[in-house]
Amino acid sequence: MLQCYCRGGILKIKKISKVGADKYSITLDNDEKILTYDDVILKYRLLPGSFIDMKLLTNIQLDTNIDKTYYKIVKMISKKLKSKSEIINYLDKLQIESYEKQIIIDKLVENKLIDDRRFAKAFVYDRFNLSSDGPNLIRKKLNDLLIEPSYIDESLSTVKVDDVKSKLDKFMNKKISNNNKYSDYILKQKVYTHFMNLGYSSEDIIESFEKNKKKNNTIDQMYNKFFQKFSKKYSDEELKYKIKDKLYKLGYNSDEISNVLKKNN
Repeated sequence: MLQCYCRGGILKIKKISKVGADKYSITLDNDEKILTYDDVILKYRLLPGSFIDMKLLTNIQLDTNIDKTYYKIVKMISKKLKSKSEIINYLDKLQIESYEKQIIIDKLVENKLIDDRRFAKAFVYDRFNLSSDGPNLIRKKLNDLLIEPSYIDESLSTVKVDDVKSKLDKFMNKKISNNNKYSDYILKQKVYTHFMNLGYSSEDIIESFEKNKKKNNTIDQMYNKFFQKFSKKYSDEELKYKIKDKLYKLGYNSDEISNVLKKNN
């Protein structure tokens, strides 16, 4: 907000001093000060010796408030690119008047600080290289940000099919390793749901699972684990029942369980 309110008559500008990167302090002849921005100084051609009446002061105040919000957004964008819809939502939260909001948006677009095409390219690059997101989830997030479909298509076209598969294999391998206590059936269901939610295609998920699933003696390992745990408390049929129950819950079928029980008895 401006620090000076003209109470009547006309005041003369005594001095204009720079107080920040884009900020200026206007000292009036009654020693009150107006804090404003360089754009406002240029717009109204304010110079030492110029006169300010109430109407001009009101206009300066309005434009200063607009510039204050504008530079706040510039600072925000300098840290992280924002889409046009994100900026509009931010201005709505600040309860900025519609006409002021349009002025700010137009100025940001004119200065190329809002550019949804550039934003889409940066977003795709970041989400593909720095997250586990797949193409479909990236597309959904860009749609949610109201990015033009043509910009989304253009940006996603830069992602190579082989790179998507390579990325999926990397996360698939880790997911399988962290869930190797389950049967192939349960494990396949878990990874399928997980990677569908992350935005990968059904075909790529199934292909990656088949390529990365580990053929090992997991059921033998789980049997030994449960045997060690329950044999301290149970024996004979009761012990078998406890182990079978646990193996069923991990998704192993009757034949697999019967075979591992025979093998260990």
